[in-house]
Amino acid sequence: MIKYLLVAAACAAGILLLSGGATMASPSYVVWPELSSRKVFREAKPPVRAARTLAMYAARNEYEGGQIVISAGKAALSEVEVSCTPLEGPGGRRIVPSLYRVAYIFLPAHGREYPDPLAPLTKFGVEPNQSQPVWLSVCVPAGAEPGVYRGAMTISPRDAAPTRVEVSLRVYSFAIPLRPSTRTAFGIDYGTIAQRHGVEAGSDAEKRLRRAYYEMLLSHRISAYWLPVDLMSDDAAQYLNDPRMTSYVIPYNDDVTKMKALVSHLRKGGWLGKGFFYPSDEPVKEEQYRHIKAQAAKVHSISRDLKVISPFFRDPEFTNGSVYELLDGTLDIWCAVSSFFNETKAKMREKQRKGQEAWWYVCCGPGKPYANFFVDFKALEHRMLFWQQKKYNIQGLLYWSTTYWNDTKDPWSDIATVKSIGPNIYGDGSLMYPGKEVGFDGPVGSIRLEMIRDGLEDYEYSCLLEKTRGKKAADEAIARVVTDMKKFTRNAALLERTRREIAEAIEAHGR
Repeated sequence: MIKYLLVAAACAAGILLLSGGATMASPSYVVWPELSSRKVFREAKPPVRAARTLAMYAARNEYEGGQIVISAGKAALSEVEVSCTPLEGPGGRRIVPSLYRVAYIFLPAHGREYPDPLAPLTKFGVEPNQSQPVWLSVCVPAGAEPGVYRGAMTISPRDAAPTRVEVSLRVYSFAIPLRPSTRTAFGIDYGTIAQRHGVEAGSDAEKRLRRAYYEMLLSHRISAYWLPVDLMSDDAAQYLNDPRMTSYVIPYNDDVTKMKALVSHLRKGGWLGKGFFYPSDEPVKEEQYRHIKAQAAKVHSISRDLKVISPFFRDPEFTNGSVYELLDGTLDIWCAVSSFFNETKAKMREKQRKGQEAWWYVCCGPGKPYANFFVDFKALEHRMLFWQQKKYNIQGLLYWSTTYWNDTKDPWSDIATVKSIGPNIYGDGSLMYPGKEVGFDGPVGSIRLEMIRDGLEDYEYSCLLEKTRGKKAADEAIARVVTDMKKFTRNAALLERTRREIAEAIEAHGR
């Protein structure tokens, strides 16, 4: 009798609590939906009240994610299998979801595991009194019919009764653009990728991995520094013509003749506008400034319309002048670390008024209360950077690497990637994981990478709101979640509610 009362109470609270058959020995478990913008720890307990359906909302051309969490009772679950039907919508149209297992990495400074990798989904176990999320991702086609698409996930432990969870996806009537409205430039190291996968440089396997990792970033609205092929090759055209790609690095060479030949080739193809030169970065000392000026002079000797970037995090140490003054006429893209931008907004605005681009970057800093991409930050602390980017009219985001696994034997167990800078900085320069470690011949994504894409999609929502309702409406919407560079919401429900209100305002304009 007690058992049935417990089940009834759980159902009344909107939680699915399952046990295998009538025997008390069968493991019990609870299944509950969770927003993608909340990180679920192993020790997470089911909410007192939870929705009965995993509900998602997305525009056409958008990716959207959600989580289903399986929480074991006093007994472990074994060989849990999870599947999902296609989501069926208006006119029988279907959208097929992808499923991943949220994996965990132990962070010594915190003495606990943190969720981050999105590993290929296979059967898994759940330890007693612990939780395991499954990540569901959908890609809404550009031509999808607006309306509600429905399907179901089935959770089937080997030793307990299966359960079914409803999944719904509301597709809005508008689409976000295929070409991103803001620029990105994220580092990628193809040599490290080949090494971690154990393939020879130049082999067919290595070339395939290059394309897979590059495409992983591009599918997240991120442009990599380097194309997966040589810029002068015939294969480069397909990447340079891809509307999803917003930037790439043109290799610097002290031999101006060689640079000139490359520039001529890119200009002839109509590809020069997206490219920029990045010869060196973060100058502080006088010699570094002289070096950057000499390099930029060689680039500009070819043509003054070529763009040079050199990210910076402070003013020079050898003079009282500012970096904005000392590199005036040298840089064409001004890229300050986000915290230094916060201190020098007026100087950055002056560069924009002169027709130059204003970017920013994050790396091993800044730390809290700023937004950044560290594993031990909350999910919204990865995503808010893009709301701030729209608020402050920043035109691009640079991030130094997505595959920096050089300082760790295994990023799957040790994600302290920049130990020489700080042993407790987790995930800096690493947004993907080498799939070979989990039997997958390609890149494995992360929650952080998903949040970056969500943030870039949020940016598109703000742009569309501005186009349809005006700048004031967009500014007011952003102000609900962002006050300034240090003050922004960590409330996932507030963010999702604001996004839906923006989407409804955009839709209403089109009716």
